[in-house]
Amino acid sequence: MMAWILLVIAGFFEVGWAVFLKLSDGFKHLGPSVVFVVCTVASLALLIGVIAKTEAQVVIYAMIAMAVFASLGG
Repeated sequence: MMAWILLVIAGFFEVGWAVFLKLSDGFKHLGPSVVFVVCTVASLALLIGVIAKTEAQVVIYAMIAMAVFASLGG
């Protein structure tokens, strides 16, 4: 259950980086550019954490995680 919550949060960060990329106006504005980088790193880190596999446990299969992640972001 926690993996699904993290996946949804990653999707919100994906929306955030898309919005702040637009607001940065080609990285001309420092504030939105910094928030863009933070959102991008957080989004990808959470996504990777959700689909990371160990030998004993598969958290969420990568194809399902990517489908949910892309649906939330766009």
